[in-house]
Amino acid sequence: MRPSFSSSSATIVANDSTTANRRAKQIIGAPQGNFVWACRIACGKKNVPHELVAVFPHTPEVDAIHPYGKIPAMRHGEVTLFESRAILYYIDHAFPGTPFQPRDPVGGAQVE
Repeated sequence: MRPSFSSSSATIVANDSTTANRRAKQIIGAPQGNFVWACRIACGKKNVPHELVAVFPHTPEVDAIHPYGKIPAMRHGEVTLFESRAILYYIDHAFPGTPFQPRDPVGGAQVE
């Protein structure tokens, strides 16, 4: 079941047990958004604990990160990213686990 939320910011914690870790990695966007789901699935596949900050597009939280107010966005320490492809790349390369795509140039290009 997907959580419901209002237009104000809500917090949903996924795969985590400590307050410090929850605040370290945030996926920002509407829980039902396809691209938000893709980022959350990637975190799950890599066992990356994260916090979902549930907000709609074009809210102050999103506008502060994305120049066009789109979701998802991500914060991890000093790193702030927007656009799902950039977020997925970061999750794939920054955290251990099975890679989402081949690391060699030819294999990676063929996947693209």
